[in-house]
Amino acid sequence: MYSGIIRHKGTVARVEGTGVVSYLFIHVPRAFKAGLKKGDSVSVDGVCLTVHRRVARGIRVEVMHQTLALTTLGELTEGARVNLERSLHIGDELGGHFVYGHVDGVGTIMNIGREGEATLMKIKAPDHLMPYILPQGAIAVDGVSLTVAKTYDDHLFKISLLDQTLRATTLSDKRIGDHVNLEVDMLVKAFIESKHLYGENKSI
Repeated sequence: MYSGIIRHKGTVARVEGTGVVSYLFIHVPRAFKAGLKKGDSVSVDGVCLTVHRRVARGIRVEVMHQTLALTTLGELTEGARVNLERSLHIGDELGGHFVYGHVDGVGTIMNIGREGEATLMKIKAPDHLMPYILPQGAIAVDGVSLTVAKTYDDHLFKISLLDQTLRATTLSDKRIGDHVNLEVDMLVKAFIESKHLYGENKSI
């Protein structure tokens, strides 16, 4: 489990493997790598992955073929920057919201604009995710914990990014047409699905 507060970024060195399992070699900051060991969980652009081993200047993580197909990790090439987060431990400050690293779908950036000191980004989400994307609710975009500023009828939602968030994450690299990993707030999803399962008038 993660908080969605990004403090480190990495750079893809290379991708190996074309079978069931592939490997991402990622150059990471020394502070991020310190103490990491084989089997540890890390979030890479919002996707929970397992450290296969430490390598010079970074780490090698395992990625299942299905994960590459269902997330933006399948689009990564050498030199691409990625958001990194280590898994939470008991006693760690949460800061953002509970992020599981299980991507619910891939969104497409439709518009980027500026309003005052904030950058506004409109993202088109898969149809099945919109019931869980609520104004003022939480959402993880490429692993970054953010607040939904507004939703629209055409499967769009808007997020507002402060300059500090842009500097700390790879969202500053994004352009119109780029894809991003989306994970809806699991608490909202569980509540809505339980209402559907048990009915509006029954206690849950």
